[in-house]
Amino acid sequence: MQIHPDDADRLGLSEGTPAKVASRVGEVAIDVEITDGIRPGVVSIPHGFGQNMPGVQLRVAQEYRGVNTNVLTDEQFYDLVSGNIALNGVPVTVTAIA
Repeated sequence: MQIHPDDADRLGLSEGTPAKVASRVGEVAIDVEITDGIRPGVVSIPHGFGQNMPGVQLRVAQEYRGVNTNVLTDEQFYDLVSGNIALNGVPVTVTAIA
């Protein structure tokens, strides 16, 4: 998860340590990457890998480290124009894992 240095400091996060990212419907544990290439108040989680849940048949996505960001996607958070579930801009909280 990429996070701005100011947010990392405020939340007590360190480079390479795990953090919990939670939405209304789910949570994931992911390593922290601190970068000023992301805006304060925003986190970025690369999507596509870490698909290791039961029944998933995505061999390549299972082989690479990452988290399944689909567990954070909220069926009640959708794009008003298209009516599709919003996959970006999902409200989350971030906390350090002790």
